[in-house]
Amino acid sequence: MPELRSASSSSALRPRHPPFFITFISIFQLCTFVYYTLRSEQLLTLFGPVPFQSKLIFNPYRRYEVWRYLTYMLTHAGYWHIGFNLLLQLAIGIPLEMVHGFNSVFIIYIGGVIGGALGNSLADPYSYLAGASSGCYALIAAHIANLLINWTEIRGAFCRLVTLLVFTIADFGSAIYERHFKRDVNIAYKVSYGGHLAGALSGLLLGILFLKNSKILHWEAEAKRWASVIFLGLVVSIVSTSVADSAIEILSQK
Repeated sequence: MPELRSASSSSALRPRHPPFFITFISIFQLCTFVYYTLRSEQLLTLFGPVPFQSKLIFNPYRRYEVWRYLTYMLTHAGYWHIGFNLLLQLAIGIPLEMVHGFNSVFIIYIGGVIGGALGNSLADPYSYLAGASSGCYALIAAHIANLLINWTEIRGAFCRLVTLLVFTIADFGSAIYERHFKRDVNIAYKVSYGGHLAGALSGLLLGILFLKNSKILHWEAEAKRWASVIFLGLVVSIVSTSVADSAIEILSQK
């Protein structure tokens, strides 16, 4: 396909930005986890305790408290949950931020977190949501977007894409198993794959829109237009549904 224009030279994809955002958000999440662990009367385990009473966790019965659509990323259940998410977002997020900068990664991560909560409230409306998994999935999907729009400029793009897809499919499959087939776990403690999927979709669309593209081809320009239309359409439709559900919840409590 013909090249429309060159956004920058291939040197634009070299790491040159300090990873301030990923470092800060990871430290903030760890401090929040320690704070709630010290306040809890329950023993810290591999998968608990879940901070159900936290003002930060996404509570499906208090969806009108809009800050929860973002702040649930600060709460985690158990040291496996916090440890895995921190290691994943550091491993995935730092290289991405070093190349594409603070602003792009901030938009993708926060957009993935909010998108994860919105998607979860629609796909799994009675489950709580805690942790940074939606943000992590947004970063993984953004890496896939980066590979697609900079395919010829990235060495080993095919191997990287296969690795990311295998990991994503395996983890997503594990989440589905935990949610629907593991019978000995209370539903409130089960993994919500709706948040994972919505976070990944948000990261893919926002990655196409905001990540650096060293050579913009015709199909990539079209992809950006479609990504913006799809993202805005999904946000408007899901937000409208969530607002309606929240209004019903408020009225039912009166």
